[in-house]
Amino acid sequence: EATVVCVVLSSDVLCDRGVPAMLTGPLARGAGLVTVVASAAVPFPTLDFFHQVEDDKLAEVYRSIFRVLAMRFAPLASFAQVRTQAECIGRYICSKQQARKAAADPVDEGQ
Repeated sequence: EATVVCVVLSSDVLCDRGVPAMLTGPLARGAGLVTVVASAAVPFPTLDFFHQVEDDKLAEVYRSIFRVLAMRFAPLASFAQVRTQAECIGRYICSKQQARKAAADPVDEGQ
């Protein structure tokens, strides 16, 4: 079961309703969310867009995706830069997982 979900935002992120539908379950179970921008042309949803989304759960997933500050990712960079970016994102995801685990573990006050 996913504790953190990484969403890569591209120029067609608002066109595919299947991606937010897949995120509904993990986010409802409390999984963390990491967003990565892979294109400078990522559109941000307008109020009209949210009025067109008929499912309230999907609308909330879209809000969650765009509420979080996204990390920048340049897929057309050199191999070394892409590898460094991927490592940074991986470390960030691990730190989020550790923070979520620490928050979920009860603290033993007797020690």
